[in-house]
Amino acid sequence: MPPLQQGTMQFTLISTSPRLDLIPNKQDLFGATAIILSVKYRNFEFFRVGYYINNSYLDPDLIENDPSYIIIGKVYRLINTSTPRITRTNID
Repeated sequence: MPPLQQGTMQFTLISTSPRLDLIPNKQDLFGATAIILSVKYRNFEFFRVGYYINNSYLDPDLIENDPSYIIIGKVYRLINTSTPRITRTNID
């Protein structure tokens, strides 16, 4: 990433998706969770932003009749980007 200028910036983070095989209870995949991004300079955190996420099926049939296994292609992830939780901390 090039040097940043002071002020408001926007950028896109790209990551691999979570590994389903590392989630012991597959039903934990559903419901509310969060992504928290911590920004540090010389090991001092000066900015943190969190986004709430909800994973669910959109298909009413799958919601009412929970399948015995997760159909990962039908899981919908909603990231609430309109109301991030922001914390700023002054550092030297």
